[in-house]
Amino acid sequence: MHSEWNQWIWSALDIPPSDDERTVKRAYAKRLKVVRPDDDPEKFQALRQAYERALALIEHSFSRKDEELEPPAAAQDAVAAGQTAAHTEVETAALSQPAAGKRAVALHQDQASLLEAVQPAFDAAAAADSLWQALMLKMTPGQLRYTSAILANFVKTEDFENFDVRDAFEFHAMQYCASQNADQTARAAMVEHFGWVDNAQHLFQHNPELARTALARYQADQGYKWLENAAIVGSKVALALIQTVVPKRSMRLYERKFVAEMKELVQRIRWHSSELLAYRLNAEVFAWWERQVHTPRLSVHSGVVALLCGALVFGLLRALCASLIPEKLQDAVALAGFALIEAGALWLAYLAVKKGILQRVMQWLYARHLTKRVQVGWMPLFVLCSTAAMFDLRGEWAHGLIDAGLFACLLLSSFAAWRFLNIVGFIIVVLLASVLGGIGGLGFSIFPGFGFWECSLIALPIATMLVRGGEYYYGLSNFSGSSLWKIRLAWLGIAGLVFYLGTLATPEHYIVPAVAAWIWSLLSFPIANVYLGSGATGMRVYAFGLVTIVASAVLEKTIPSIHLTSTMLLVMALFIGCNIQVCRDSGRKFS
Repeated sequence: MHSEWNQWIWSALDIPPSDDERTVKRAYAKRLKVVRPDDDPEKFQALRQAYERALALIEHSFSRKDEELEPPAAAQDAVAAGQTAAHTEVETAALSQPAAGKRAVALHQDQASLLEAVQPAFDAAAAADSLWQALMLKMTPGQLRYTSAILANFVKTEDFENFDVRDAFEFHAMQYCASQNADQTARAAMVEHFGWVDNAQHLFQHNPELARTALARYQADQGYKWLENAAIVGSKVALALIQTVVPKRSMRLYERKFVAEMKELVQRIRWHSSELLAYRLNAEVFAWWERQVHTPRLSVHSGVVALLCGALVFGLLRALCASLIPEKLQDAVALAGFALIEAGALWLAYLAVKKGILQRVMQWLYARHLTKRVQVGWMPLFVLCSTAAMFDLRGEWAHGLIDAGLFACLLLSSFAAWRFLNIVGFIIVVLLASVLGGIGGLGFSIFPGFGFWECSLIALPIATMLVRGGEYYYGLSNFSGSSLWKIRLAWLGIAGLVFYLGTLATPEHYIVPAVAAWIWSLLSFPIANVYLGSGATGMRVYAFGLVTIVASAVLEKTIPSIHLTSTMLLVMALFIGCNIQVCRDSGRKFS
């Protein structure tokens, strides 16, 4: 109780070592008036642990005294034989001479105290040293993986019932865990067995620096094990950080996803797992990656977006300025202009990244692009411009105005969907837009007077809506889920009527049913998903839709009564019917 391992207990209670339970409780109550949990939680926790440990020491001390004062079994038998004969005489003598009995009891207590005083003091530190050496002999290199089981069985011996021996043994374990050459499995087993993560106050009181180092190395081992497991399951970021050689270069720095994950992990290690960097990771490798991911550079994704924007700008300028360039020089001027515009787009994107403009723009986009006004506000303008393009307008100003409106719709629709489309989604959007643009370039178009670029401007927002799916857009509306089947049935009924009128129209008077079919097809996007599954199934459905559109464009020249917009209306009706069937089986609103 009075060993050096327990001095922190009495220091926290502000009393000298005592065997009196009432003294400990009074000291604890007195200290509670000064140490409050709201003012200093750590100090209050240390006081509470000291109080509980002091009560445990007192209880253990009294149990040991009772065992020492209890006579051996042979002596108990001998005394029991004589007690039976002299029991009556002793009782009579005790009743007649109470003062003599009291003096005998006092003499017995004095003798017990004298015997306890002359006994040699128990050396807890030496006993702990012997136990630790015995444990080290069992922990051979081949048995380190079983440290947890070995330690659990080892501490069940009677020697560990002594609190001083246990504290001294834990100090040896703490020294081992704080050493650099300690085995990771053994360190983890000791820390978890003794519960130091939750309660190591007694170790911090004795040697705070050593205790802090032991726990830091344990946490570093756990963090490094997490990195190794992450690298095994395919994390390229974790694999890069656990390397021991500083890389000269890495092409992954041009991948936006890799750079974002590396920034997040580096920041987490720097601010929340500093012990991992101090004891396990290569500091030079970590510093290299930290410096590289914070260096502004143009990613592949940003470069592709810049090239696409440059191509759109080139197409718009070519459509507006085609009449100003001589016919013989149009191809050469177009090639040179395309190269200059693409190079300029890449340079502007690089400057935006280097100056931090792109980061501020991205923050602004993140804050505003999820609003309903941004997500669906461009759709009425798109319906108006695409419908106007179906009429045979002769004036260049009308074509220029429609092109400007469609280009604005393209930018707004891309802005609304850029966070939701993955690489596959972007590929599908570009393919669908290219097919529709190619149809317009070949002359099989529902937009007279418009070529490849103008048709692509119309196709890109349509492809974006198809890939996003009707489930998202319907969620932005004010209609309830129970009304969806009614809306779908109403749409199918009107679509059948519009399709029938389209088959009756003559080539000279096709514009009215064609416009009706076009507008009604656009209104079907919020109530149907145009895919029946994911992966290859979804790609087959997209291919089916594209082949249907191409076939209808070809049939437009051979059978005038079948118009492209009527075929699109029929395709969307097919998708809505599939949605209704699949949703009836699965119980979902959308397939």
